[in-house]
Amino acid sequence: MIRQNREVTDLNHIEAIFKLSIVCRIAFNNSPAPYIIPMNYGYHDGKLYLHTANEGLKLELINKNNSVGFQIDNKIEMVQGVKGTTMKYQSIVGEGIIRIIQDNEEKQECLKYLIEHHGGSFKRHSESSLTGVTMLIIDITKFTAKANI
Repeated sequence: MIRQNREVTDLNHIEAIFKLSIVCRIAFNNSPAPYIIPMNYGYHDGKLYLHTANEGLKLELINKNNSVGFQIDNKIEMVQGVKGTTMKYQSIVGEGIIRIIQDNEEKQECLKYLIEHHGGSFKRHSESSLTGVTMLIIDITKFTAKANI
């Protein structure tokens, strides 16, 4: 990391960045270039919880290679001052292994973390409604966090 003075190592600050952000950009392996897509997410205990349709390019790419990159950010603001212009921000960039969830109880748990992350109140979903969504979990394997606040 070039700007080591902006590296965030405090675990409470890192948890706050994960919990305050609302969009996670996921980079899937796809040749000749990565496929990057913004997704709403939930965060709990070192995992990212996502949802998607039951078919499509994301699922095809996961089945080929389930190693992904991710990026989140928040509190982005340009600040102009006497010494020049800078950007204020908090961000996390990392890698992980993405899994497609098949078990309905685990899907309920994923939905709970996703809904609560966005301020909603979780209510159990019917078995039939769970068939209409694919839930994904990213087990985070490494990351770096930065802030200029």
